[in-house]
Amino acid sequence: MKVKPFGTDLDYEIEWTLGDNETIASSDWTVAPEETGGLAVVPDQDLISAARTNAMLTGGVFGNLYEVTNSIVTSFGRRDARTITFILGITEAEQ
Repeated sequence: MKVKPFGTDLDYEIEWTLGDNETIASSDWTVAPEETGGLAVVPDQDLISAARTNAMLTGGVFGNLYEVTNSIVTSFGRRDARTITFILGITEAEQ
């Protein structure tokens, strides 16, 4: 589980293990649960770079848990997904 500091917009990255000459063809980010004022992926801020995907996350309700899933399809047609659980709060450095 990762802490996303409340009130921040931050980039999060996933590095994927791909085969030789394989690239990421598409990437889709989703957040659960969907709720008013909840955590969201900033539109048009997600990136694909070689074997990495990146998304900027914004918002969220303090103290709530969110699951952020990145689903990819590679140039070889392989599909994979990874989910990161976030809690909205303060980091140890902010205490």
